[in-house]
Amino acid sequence: MKRLVGTLCGIISAALFGLGGILAQPLLSEQVLTPQQIVLLRLLIGGAMLLLYRNLFFKQARKSTKKIWTHWRILTRIMIYGIAGLCTAQIAFFFCD
Repeated sequence: MKRLVGTLCGIISAALFGLGGILAQPLLSEQVLTPQQIVLLRLLIGGAMLLLYRNLFFKQARKSTKKIWTHWRILTRIMIYGIAGLCTAQIAFFFCD
């Protein structure tokens, strides 16, 4: 059962990643949004979806999710990872022609 759920999560995440690029293309070509704005939207929506999924399906994770917002060291590490890692990779993806 775990293998099936993992496979489905992989398929869904790959489809959403591809769909995100397809939906972003018209916004970039018409200059509605800048690449930085699209990256911000993608990461905020993705992070919100992950928190929602974690809190809905893993009841024991609710307490540790609250810990993220109260411990400054954990929050600092997440912010560094998000800015240095995720934002850099996403912006590079949208800037390449």
